[in-house]
Amino acid sequence: FTAVPYEPVGIGNAVFRDRNGNQRMDASEGVEGVIVQLFTAGSDPHTSAPLGVRTTDPEGLFLFDGLVPGSYFLHIPGSMFGASMPLQLTTSLAGWGLDNGQDDSTDENGEDVSNPEATGVSTRVIQLTANFEPTDATGENGVAASSDNGDDDNIDLTVDFGFSGGCPSIGISPLVNTLPEG
Repeated sequence: FTAVPYEPVGIGNAVFRDRNGNQRMDASEGVEGVIVQLFTAGSDPHTSAPLGVRTTDPEGLFLFDGLVPGSYFLHIPGSMFGASMPLQLTTSLAGWGLDNGQDDSTDENGEDVSNPEATGVSTRVIQLTANFEPTDATGENGVAASSDNGDDDNIDLTVDFGFSGGCPSIGISPLVNTLPEG
């Protein structure tokens, strides 16, 4: 048995909540603490074990690297949409981006589902090919696009999950008496 050498590839980028309604990720819209799972094409995310699991960082970013070239998809489990979870009461932005190298400045890649708490949200199958992934020069131009420049054509940082809605921030102010005394 001889192992066949391969050039490792990677996939990742961001989970964001579109607070201003412009259908793309802007600074400070990343969602921290979201679990993102990696599966091979043909797997059922409800019954199969993921190949890998990442949790988004404070900017909403994630990365799976060191992968064998092949066909994969990403999945955010339904539990992330439950009570007190980072994506509570959100829905995927309308439209479901293709595996075409368009970044968060152009599209998002989460499936449009009616009940994400029950099903989770997945991407389409994405083919990762060594030396043929999007680069800064070919459309990888969204948030953190330059973070893979050491091996840009082997890491696809154009796969993004965009959401709208969610729990609003609630500010609490002290009660101020504005009525005249007496």
